[in-house]
Formats: sequence, structure tokens, C-alpha cells
Amino acid sequence: MTQIESYLDELSPRRAHVRLIFSSGLGVFLDGYDSAMMAVAIVFIAPAWHLTPAALGLLAASTLLGAVIGGAVGGRCADLYGRKWLYMIDIATFFVAALLSAVAWNFASLFIFRMLVGVGIGIDYPLSATFLAEFAPRTRRGSMMTWSFGLFFYAGSVAAMLIGFLLSHLGPYAWRILFASGAVPALALLILRRTLPESPRWLLRKRTPDQAVAALRKFQPDADLGELPAAVGTHAPRESAPQGRWRELFTRPYLRRTALITLPWFLMDMVDYGFSIYIPTLLIAFGMRSFGGSILLSAALSSLGTLGFVFVAGWIERCGRIRAQSMGFLGLAAGMAALGLISMSGADAIVPIAACILFVKLANAFPDITTWMLPVELYPTDLRASAHGLATSFSRIGAATSVFLFPILQRLWGIGPVLLVIAAAQLTASLLTVLTGQESAGRSLEEIALGHSRPSVVPPGPAPRALSAPLLPEK
Repeated sequence: MTQIESYLDELSPRRAHVRLIFSSGLGVFLDGYDSAMMAVAIVFIAPAWHLTPAALGLLAASTLLGAVIGGAVGGRCADLYGRKWLYMIDIATFFVAALLSAVAWNFASLFIFRMLVGVGIGIDYPLSATFLAEFAPRTRRGSMMTWSFGLFFYAGSVAAMLIGFLLSHLGPYAWRILFASGAVPALALLILRRTLPESPRWLLRKRTPDQAVAALRKFQPDADLGELPAAVGTHAPRESAPQGRWRELFTRPYLRRTALITLPWFLMDMVDYGFSIYIPTLLIAFGMRSFGGSILLSAALSSLGTLGFVFVAGWIERCGRIRAQSMGFLGLAAGMAALGLISMSGADAIVPIAACILFVKLANAFPDITTWMLPVELYPTDLRASAHGLATSFSRIGAATSVFLFPILQRLWGIGPVLLVIAAAQLTASLLTVLTGQESAGRSLEEIALGHSRPSVVPPGPAPRALSAPLLPEK
């Protein structure tokens, strides 16, 4: 571990970290906004274009299919060529695709433009997680990533639902304005990310310590770095000397970790997308009498669901990632099973249905954040974004499959049996988490890559005089 990596690990949170949380979180905000926006838009598009259940499912899955491509390509490119430039390209892609979606003229054009939106989101997922993790202090990394992901994703969902409710009176063309509205936060995010530095950890892996120091100075302009380039040296060690090849993710040193980051996330997205995107439609099926009311109730439940992330942010460093994830999946299984049984009873019980959906939202906070966090914690810098990109792509395959099949299976089997199948998948995800789990809380990214079992701090020792003072003075 180099001194730059050690200093990054031991810093207390600063204003620069807050800026990174917002920069990363707003990318996740766009995903939450887009997902909820589609949940509202399909209610207008389906009758206007006379879509069959198969076409409806395909359109709802279009963004997810694009994210499969974006995650795989974006994560790998970020490891090979750097984080910063892709951090701008992905949002620019989203911005353009959002405007194109608003002017789509038929099903085929909308499907293509929505896939392009998904490519931007898919690239951003590994970038946002990797960028934040590589700057975050090791003892606060989990809580900072929780704030960045959880609160912003649900804020995006609620914002889209409220805007959808306000636009619902405009009639069948409301979905065009709704799609175009996604370009507004994307433009703001482009401006915010423009001044961010490249990741010092990535620059060190590329044997450019001088650039790593410059990036650290840009992150904290008033830092007294002294002779840090000389202290770092030109031969920064690699973690376990990885070659950085994508296929290494499936070799023995990482195979168990790869199973942990892909399989549970694949199963979780059956709830995160396959179920959540249809909540307004399901509320109507469960007894709600107005579409506007179903949107408002969905927004209220999503807002209350953020309380789960507040709890996770304060607890994740003490309980650990694996325990939080396995418990969350058990909660999801219980909530989805209860929903399925109530539905099969035939009662229009909107109050217990809403209570179960809220419970699902709260339980979802645990695996929602850990599945996003673990891929960037368990791998060395050379493979970190590639691993997250793989996990993102794999999860979106599960999400796209469930989103596509949900309306079809609902018509064939009914809502209740479909929800029970999802409950069984969450139970399976909890078991997989326990069997493949490897804890990463409180440890530096370099220690985790080397397989160390306990957190440690680089012991004090001889250092250049310029580094004997705190590297980044508190502000």
C-alpha cells in the first residue's frame, strides 16, 4: 500500500467528500428517476399505442437491456483508460437519449432510444461506485456509499412520480414531457462532474505517481503534500500483481467473490425492477380507484422507504456487509410472500397491501446498497470497475427478464403466484450470500484485494519531514 492510498483511507470526511457523494449520488438519482418515470409513462403509452403484454414488457425492459451493454463496456473501459472521462460521457449519453425518447414516433424508435438511456445508466453504475469508493475513508466508506446510493435513488423515484402526477392531466402526451424532464438533472450533473479529478488509486496502478499527487491536490487544493512524489516513488506496488484481464474475474482467486457480486444482485433486481416498476399498476389491481392516487401512494411508500437507508447508513460499518445483505433478503422474502398470499385471498385490502409494500421497501434498503457496494470493495484497482460492470450487467439481465415476464406471467398465473416466485428467489439470494460471503467492512481496498482478514493502519515510521504534519488539514 502506498502513502497516497494510506492517507486516503485515514482521512476524516471533508467537503470534498460531500461533493463526491453528490456527484456519485446524482448519477444514481437518474436511475431512480428513469425507473419510476417508466412506471408512470407506460400507463399512458400502452393504451395510446395499443401495446400487447409482450410489447409492454419489452418496452419496460429496454433501458435495462441497454444497461447490460453499458455496465460491461463501461466498467472495463474505466479500468483500462481511466474513470474521469467516462464519468462525463455516460451522463452526456443519458442527456441526449432522454431528449430523443421524448420525440420517439413509434415503438421501435422509443425502444432504441430507451436502450441508449440504459447504456448511459449502465456505464454510470460502476463509475459512480468505483469513484466514490476510491476516495472514501475506509471506516466511513460504507456509510458514505449508502448515503450516495440509497437516498438519491429513492429521491429520483419520488421526484419522477410526483412530476408524473402533475403531468397526468395533460393526457396521452404527458409521457413525452416526462421523458424530456430527465435531461434537466443530467445537465446539472455534467456541470458538477466537470471539475472532478481522476482517481489517484487508478493513476498509481498506471505507474504515474506524479499525476496521482496532482489529482489528490485537485481533490483538496490546500493540502500540504510536500515531497510526496518522492515518497511514493515510481514503482508503486500492485495489489497481488493482477494482470487486470477481464477473465481473471472467473479464476480461482476471485471466483467466489464473483459469485457473491453477481448471483444475489441478479435475484434482487426481480424486486428492484420486476416488481417496483409495476407498483402503480398493481395498486390499481389491488383496489385503488384512481391512477393519480396510485402514483401518490407509490411516491409516499418510496419516500418512507428511504428510512431503511438511514438505518443502514448508521449500522453498516458495525454489522458488516454480509449480515446486512442476508437479513435484507430474508425481509424481502417475507414481504413478497405476504403480498402474494393477500393477493391470492381475493380481498381488495389496500391498507395491508400498502403496509407490505412499505415493508418490502424498507427491507430492500439492505441488499440494495450492499450489492452496489461489494463489487468495488472485493477487487484490486485493476479489476474494480470491471467487476462492478460485470455485476451491473448481470443484475440488469435479471431485471430485464423479470420486467419482461411480469405482465405476461401476471396474465397467465395471476399476481399472487408471481409474487410467491419472487419471494422464493429472495430466499435463495439470502442463502447464496451466506455461502459465498466475504466481509469487507472497515478494511482498506488494498487489504481486501490481498485477502487480509483484519483492518489495519499503516504503522507510523520514518517519513519525509513534509509528511509529518497532517496531509489534509481539517476545514
